[in-house]
Amino acid sequence: MSAGVEAALSVILVVTESFRSIRLTVRHLHEQTVRRLIELVIVAPDEESLSDRRPGELEGFSRVTVVEVGPISNVDRALAPGILRASAPVVALIEDHAYPEPEWAETLLEAHRGPWAAVGSEFVNANPKSSLSWVSMLVAYGRWLTPANRGEIDMVSRHNSSFKRRVLDGYGEGLADRLGRGGDLLQDLRARGNRFYLEPRSRIAHANPSRLSAMAELRFNAGRLFGARRAETNDWTLLIRLLRAGASPIVPFIKLGRIQRQLLRERSDLVPRVYPALLLGLTLDALGEAFGYLFGVGRSLAKLTTFEMDRMRHLNAGDRKALAK
Repeated sequence: MSAGVEAALSVILVVTESFRSIRLTVRHLHEQTVRRLIELVIVAPDEESLSDRRPGELEGFSRVTVVEVGPISNVDRALAPGILRASAPVVALIEDHAYPEPEWAETLLEAHRGPWAAVGSEFVNANPKSSLSWVSMLVAYGRWLTPANRGEIDMVSRHNSSFKRRVLDGYGEGLADRLGRGGDLLQDLRARGNRFYLEPRSRIAHANPSRLSAMAELRFNAGRLFGARRAETNDWTLLIRLLRAGASPIVPFIKLGRIQRQLLRERSDLVPRVYPALLLGLTLDALGEAFGYLFGVGRSLAKLTTFEMDRMRHLNAGDRKALAK
């Protein structure tokens, strides 16, 4: 399926079960000012997974490429075959719960005229009425939260960022191991001397878990994965692991102070509303980190992958209704 215009940007989306899960994201991509320059690459188990798409939903793009990969258990790893099939010189990785504003693609392409291997976006909360949604928004995307500063940056988000395709092509079949929570793509790119840039005009609204059980599971397992990987990377002895785990009660307050300083400087209106939920989330994160130091990764990575599949089920009823409009 093609509009006959050469693609300048390949956007990679993963469908795990049906087109429904990416419908809202595709709608936002359809509203891009440079839609005709976008190649939409959809990674799916098979063609049947897209059978619920509606007439016209995939029209107007430079081209639509469907990559069939069989059953998908890890969204991050599934991005790799889509990237390797992309035809445009710039590749953007988008989650099914990320909704780019109309100038997102245009401003990314402008930024990629510079020497940057990766260009990151500014983020806003897609479901801001829930205080629980702000926990993951602030912990995971706080440093890129609106209003963000344009310019060179030491790190972009591992999700919902864009890359020059040539810097990814070099990884070949090993690319899947580098992607997402379990990978080190960004760190490896930096180690190779590549540079990153933040373009605030390429704004993305990001939907965050707003059910208490979902927020709690996400934060605990994210903390556990971080702690386990940190201990492994540094080859810590049992004594150091025990000391780090023992210090976990002070970690939430250290992180809370850092986030609070940012909020007071840029979004002071959020402080009274999100403070209790944020403290709870950071406590669970620290508890998970301690578990990671002591007991390793466990099933944390497997549990975290479920949060990248059909994000709507991790939202409360009010947020699902608001986003469905």
